[in-house]
Amino acid sequence: MMMIINDVEVERETLDQLADKRAWQLQRLDKIQSQLKQRVIEAYKNGESIQSLAKRAGVSRVTVYSWVGE
Repeated sequence: MMMIINDVEVERETLDQLADKRAWQLQRLDKIQSQLKQRVIEAYKNGESIQSLAKRAGVSRVTVYSWVGE
């Protein structure tokens, strides 16, 4: 499920509604980040280079190095 919010909708939301949406998005981001990290680690174990993984995952090489434990 993808939540799409337009500018007009956001301007009409209350503080509590916006806080709830932000919390939901952060929780979802944590789940996606965890899955991305696992996929990067798997690809690294299968021989893919750090540089290639960083580019594909949209993260820095430093991040990939920290994820794969080098």
